[in-house]
Amino acid sequence: MTPFAVDAAALRQGPVLGRGGQGEVVEVLGVDLPGWPATEHLVAKWYLPAVAPDPAALTRLVSWRRSLDDRGRAAVDEVACWPRAVLLRDGRAAGVLLPRVPAEYTFTPRSPSGGRVTVLRELQHLIAGPALLARRGIPDTDPATRVRVLAGLASAVAFLHERDVVLGDLSVKNVLWSPVRGVYLLDCDALRLTGTNPPVRQPNSPGWDDPAFPGTQNQQSDRYKLALTVLRVLARDFHTRNPESAAGALGRELLPILRAGLHHDPAARPAARAWRDLLHRREQPTPQPKEVTDVPKPTVNALRGNRDG
Repeated sequence: MTPFAVDAAALRQGPVLGRGGQGEVVEVLGVDLPGWPATEHLVAKWYLPAVAPDPAALTRLVSWRRSLDDRGRAAVDEVACWPRAVLLRDGRAAGVLLPRVPAEYTFTPRSPSGGRVTVLRELQHLIAGPALLARRGIPDTDPATRVRVLAGLASAVAFLHERDVVLGDLSVKNVLWSPVRGVYLLDCDALRLTGTNPPVRQPNSPGWDDPAFPGTQNQQSDRYKLALTVLRVLARDFHTRNPESAAGALGRELLPILRAGLHHDPAARPAARAWRDLLHRREQPTPQPKEVTDVPKPTVNALRGNRDG
């Protein structure tokens, strides 16, 4: 069993991969501890001194993942950048050890100047219009891909909600997507379990707040933000909160659940599993009847219906 906390001295660190409002992310070349798996690609997220993470809450997240069985851990690892260990400096919690983002959630567009740089496939790329994407060298997506990705997001949120996880800051900047793997959630070191405090402050991304919970976050605000994500991706509008703006893309089946998901009364909002089931049905095309040119005389066995899956 690998430890819940790892001292900085045990890490062989590489270059800085990125910097943000909470700190910096550094490539990890290896962990010099007995029994630590050498096959997993890791990064270290080091917090700025002002962040002051709660070490007990960080340890709780690490412990929660390890408490799952093999199948549960594999399911979490497929959709979430979940902390592997708390990182210590001078005996204090100063960061987290995280898995590196899988390559399927990155791509290397060609900029108008001809240069190439690898970037993350953020969900915001599904909202941006074709002209903006073209200027940045990012390929556009079709409606079927957008529905498929949203179904994957709803599945991930439903899976975590059913295990008492609160996502908190859910927005198109911390959800990655892949045309072949689905979605991958970032900033999981800020998640919390129901009834507990988060390891670090859970902010609302600008424009992604829930009016019903301006000062706190919970699974009901997660539901609101999931509905808001569905709306903005299908409407291809970064700012809308009006369900009618996506009426053309939603159809009659999805518009009522979208209205409920954005309702000012949190009790009216559908659970993530309702979105999951509805979007999965939406991504499966309705079977078209085959054209029949020569119909044999039916027998008893021939009258049995054909069922797919």
